[in-house]
Parts: sequence; structure tokens; C-alpha cells
Amino acid sequence: MQPYVASIRAGLLVFALTVAAAMSGDARLPRVMIVPPVLPAGLSVDLHTICTHDANRTPLFCTEDFIIDACTVRPPERNTALLVLTAADLSRTQPRRSSLYLVDLAFPHASRRLSPEQYYNFWDVSVGDVDGDGAEDVALCTFSRTALTPRYARRFFIYSFDEHGDLYARWRGSRLCRPYETAFLADVTGDEAAELVSVEYGLGGGMLLCAYEWNQFGFWGLGHSDEFARMRLVRAPASARGPKGRALVEVEDGLAGARCVVLELADAAWHRVPPDGLLCSADMDSRTSTP
Repeated sequence: MQPYVASIRAGLLVFALTVAAAMSGDARLPRVMIVPPVLPAGLSVDLHTICTHDANRTPLFCTEDFIIDACTVRPPERNTALLVLTAADLSRTQPRRSSLYLVDLAFPHASRRLSPEQYYNFWDVSVGDVDGDGAEDVALCTFSRTALTPRYARRFFIYSFDEHGDLYARWRGSRLCRPYETAFLADVTGDEAAELVSVEYGLGGGMLLCAYEWNQFGFWGLGHSDEFARMRLVRAPASARGPKGRALVEVEDGLAGARCVVLELADAAWHRVPPDGLLCSADMDSRTSTP
């Protein structure tokens, strides 16, 4: 995805939530722990505009809603484009009334809204080839209800591109194995197909790292880590600077306090391994997580 290999991660969301908190005076907004977002080369962003990072500041995308996330994608038989996720409302707990746009990176930077519906309240987008067919799929984290479950909860949807360049729903998961904190696509097994990686809440009240594999109907579990009192994903598996199959997480357990550990997916579980310099470098890319 050169030169647009990096994503505009949900660091935009924490900035937007901070602004919303200041405007509303609401101290109950969730505290999101992140590092500053990494922007695609040559682009800059604020809450409502993505533009070129040069003297002209040419706008690529403008919206009255809040820009909360973005990532590059290559639709079939098309050039690399930018997926931009916006939300009309920033509530105390989750963004609401979300829209997903496809923005051409080439001039004149045409954009159009894609089909996923606003009422699903999407709050995170990632891309990956879940079935290894060479076409990228789009994953969206939602805060929504189902026909059988009226309670709002975080759910996980997979969309694929159709022949018109729009998205159609391929899988709408009502839940993962457990309630999750964050979830996204990444190739953690090195098989050129993306797996679902998530930080979930365990039965003991703690948090654990999980991985799932696509089985043509949905996802089945590949393995999970031990349960920790708290967990924050610092470095995603298969990131730009990290090896496949390993993740750097910050955990808390008992009286040990917060510490970083490296987990490796092998033999149907995430195992703790000795850290290496690559994963523990200071300038790491990261994902969003709420401690």
C-alpha cells in the first residue's frame, strides 16, 4: 500500500472525545490510552478535514461529522483508496450514527459514502484478506443491537467489495466468544490470510488476547492467552515493524503492577515469550485500547 502504508488510527477519536468532554463538562467520558496517530505520507487531518500536507493544503475529504478513523484499502481492479469513518455524535461511551466513505487518493479525490448503515454505530475500521483470495475485506467494530438481542453491545462485522465498488455484508457477528475491548484484522499466522485479533473480557473479570480464523461461514477460535487483571494492546501482530504472530501488550496482574509482555500465537494459544528489541522499540505503532 505504498506510500500510504500507515493508517489514521483512532487517535482521532480520543482527540474528538476530549473536545466533546471539554464542551460538555462531562468527566465520565472514557479515558483512551494511545500514542499519536500515524498519518499516510503527505496527508494531515483534523476533526473534519483530511488534506495534503503541503503549502496548498488541498482538501481530500471534508465532513460536518467527526472523523474518527481511517485506513487504506485496495478495492478489486481499482487503485488504492482511503476508507474514512465518521460519526455524527460523540456520546459518553461510543460514537453514534457512523458513516463510511471511500476517498480516491488520486486527484480530484472523489469520495462517496458506502452502504453500511449509520445505526450500527461503527467506531473502528480495519482491512485484511480473510479468505486468502487476494481481495481485501473490510472489518468494522460496531455498537449495536440485533433482532434477538435488544441490548446494545460491541459486535464485529465483515464486508466485501462487490462489482460496483460498494460493500456488501459478508458476516455480521452478534458476538465473539466473550465481550471485547478492541478487535481488528491482522495476518498473525503468515498464511497470507487475515485473522481476527481481539482483546476480550474473561469469565474471571480480567482480560485476555484472542485470535480467530475465517472458516467460510464465520470465525472459529485459534487460541487465547492467560487472563490478566488488565490488558492494553501496544503493538499489533504483523504490524509494519513487528513480526507476524507476536503482539506486545501491557498487562497488570495482582501486585506486580503494569508491565509489557510479548505474546506469540502457537499451539492454539498465545504464549509469553522473551521480548526482543524490535517489538520493544520506543517508536512503535499501536492500537487503541481503554484500560
